Amino acid sequence: SGTTNLDPERLGDFVGYMADILVFLEDSHGVEFSDVVPLNEPNWAWNGSNQEANRYAVEDIKTMVKALSAELTSRGLSPRIVTPEAGEILAFLDDRSFAEYWFGVKRRYNSQNLELTTGGKYREYCSELLGDPEIRTLLGNTVSAHSYWSDTSDTADDRLVRLRRLVREDLDRHVPGAVYLQTEYCILGDRGPGRDLTMKSAVGVAEVIHRDLTLLDAAEWSWWLAVSPHDYKDGLLYTDWDRPGDMENILTSKIFWVLGQFSRFIRPGYTRVGVSAAEGGSSPRFDMDVLVSAYASPGGARVVTVFVNTGDRPAEVKVSWDSVSRVYRTSASEEESLSLIGTIDGRSVLVLPPVSVTTLVSD
Repeated sequence: SGTTNLDPERLGDFVGYMADILVFLEDSHGVEFSDVVPLNEPNWAWNGSNQEANRYAVEDIKTMVKALSAELTSRGLSPRIVTPEAGEILAFLDDRSFAEYWFGVKRRYNSQNLELTTGGKYREYCSELLGDPEIRTLLGNTVSAHSYWSDTSDTADDRLVRLRRLVREDLDRHVPGAVYLQTEYCILGDRGPGRDLTMKSAVGVAEVIHRDLTLLDAAEWSWWLAVSPHDYKDGLLYTDWDRPGDMENILTSKIFWVLGQFSRFIRPGYTRVGVSAAEGGSSPRFDMDVLVSAYASPGGARVVTVFVNTGDRPAEVKVSWDSVSRVYRTSASEEESLSLIGTIDGRSVLVLPPVSVTTLVSD
């Protein structure tokens, strides 16, 4: 009952427990942690659930952050506190932005009617966390969420583009340049059941990555799970092994290779840079089949450009720089899975196969 099942008198025990784990793993195994995540998807109810998560109202999140920060400081530990790990980015919108998203209808975010059933507030994470000077300082101007339920787009409910734009506007309204982390995603809902090792699902994941990096300015992007035994679109790699005696195998999905089209080449410290279309020098339109983004290494010695062709026809692009670029591609072809397919210079046309991801690495 209430916003959390943690007895307030045991909060000190809980943050001490987290600190004990950090100290033990560092002292015994040499593992240094960059982040500590005290809560998971606090905007959902989680009653009778079969997985780990925490219902937590905003004020309780703040209490947790303060207590954890004080505990870490007293133990000489310095990992970043990452929260709220919202289960969907709709919960980030300010109330006025939420109403704007639904075209002026007077409503506000209230998932599973939590505010009535458990008390407390489970929304407006931008204003509540970044708008609170003490909390945003303890969080280092950083907030986190999961991209679940934001991977579809239609006129009345455009979650791929319009929702992300509004969330980024609210983030910047409270802290210009606030650091946003996308810390968990896989394919859920009606499209979730059944493994899919093909590009059909992978190109949709590539678009979610692209939208998170370019519209939300996500500084990190994480997938769930690494290895899955399930008949569900939740794995990068799959296995049919569940218990001794089962077949021992590893199956590789195209989602695994598509994630690598970004993560293998866009390394920590890289910065996203602008991309201009040849027609009029404007940014590429958001309704184009081909999505493009580019990233520069520290000092600018290397540029990584990622093209996602979401369409069912080949597309041609021509890049306008002098250097020779290495070309890596993942497509429906069995031979193209994060494969080096050659080089290209600025005088040549690059053909992007249907439903494919192509990365240029230019030094």
